[in-house]
Order: sequence, then structure tokens, then C-alpha cells
Amino acid sequence: AEARRSAPAVVFIDEIDAVGGKRGRGLNDERDQTLNQLLTELDGFDTSDKRVVVLAATNRADFLDSALTRSGRFSRKVYVELPSRSDREQIAALHLKRVPLADDVGALSYLLADLTSGCSGADLAAVVSDAALLSARRVRSSSSPSPPPSSSSEDESPSKSSAPPRGVTFSDVREACLRLRRGVDGRGGADAPWFRRGWLPQDNSPNNSNMPNFTTL
Repeated sequence: AEARRSAPAVVFIDEIDAVGGKRGRGLNDERDQTLNQLLTELDGFDTSDKRVVVLAATNRADFLDSALTRSGRFSRKVYVELPSRSDREQIAALHLKRVPLADDVGALSYLLADLTSGCSGADLAAVVSDAALLSARRVRSSSSPSPPPSSSSEDESPSKSSAPPRGVTFSDVREACLRLRRGVDGRGGADAPWFRRGWLPQDNSPNNSNMPNFTTL
């Protein structure tokens, strides 16, 4: 209703699978009612000059109810690829500029792009955040109380040179990448083989003859 009053307008629904999952499984009656209301609202938009454009995003296209993806509702589907290596390097550089660095941002983003093949932008943000946390822990542990230094000048210079660098280093990035748990599941998400072929399955059977054509642009 608010979108109609503000038309022309764009309505964006993120994670639409939360309300647009397949009905009839008895999992959540309230969600089914919400989906029914959403379908009714989508059918109520006219084609006048004051149009309301509805967009939605999901990583679980296989979970959506078929009534939601039929022609006239969400009839056009756009597959957004995971970031390429060049994309990952640019995304990494943006996130790295927000944290203290011990090494060059260009070199760190280059390394991060190499180590995160198949990762999403959110995964890259998580890696940078984890690397910054690892760096902070390293600096904190190095500043813990230690025995008094020797009075000899020969012992003082090694102590100063052994102080760990402040900021994210190459080793922090490598360790953070090893700890990463990817947010996109290639087996059941938008990167699944059936999605790339252009099919939206109705169930878990790969041979279902009732699969509607799922056009990716």
C-alpha cells in the first residue's frame, strides 16, 4: 500500500526465501499466509505510468514456491555470478582500507583475491574482519608483562627489533582464509549446477518432468 501511494517506486525484498518458500509442507502456517498475501499484492499492481517495480534476492532459488516465480510475478530471473578474481581484489581493497595494515593494501588485496576463489563479497568482508582480529590479538599478547630487559646494550636492540608489526599482515590474511566458512553453499544455492542449466526444480528429484524453465540473464 505504501509503495502504491509513493509510485513510481521500487520495492526490494532481500532473502525472499524466508517468506516465499514452498507451501504445503506443514512447516509454518504463518509463513504460508504471508506468502499468500504477497502473491495477492503482486497481482494487484497495474501497468499504468505510476508503476511499482518489485525486486527480490535469494541464494535459495530452489526453495521458492512455484507460484512466486511464474510469469506475471517474478517472471524475470537474473543470476548474479560470484565475484571474479579481479572483482575480489577490488572488494578486498575496499575492506582492507578500513582496518590498520602492516603491509601494502595492494599486496594484501592481491593475496586475498588469490586465496578466496569461489567466495562472495560477504566472505571477503569476513576474512578481513577476522584478519584484523588476529592482528589485534597478536599485538595485545606482545604487550603483556614480560621480565625486565637486561642492562646490557647488546640485549636491548634484539628486543626492539622482535616487536610484532601493528596492523594486518600477510600471515593474518592467510590464517583468516584458512578459518573461513563460506556463506554460499554451492550444492544448494544459486551456484548449484541445476541453477546454471536454467532449471528451477519442484522437488529434490533431478528427473522431475514438471520443472519450469528458469531463465537466467
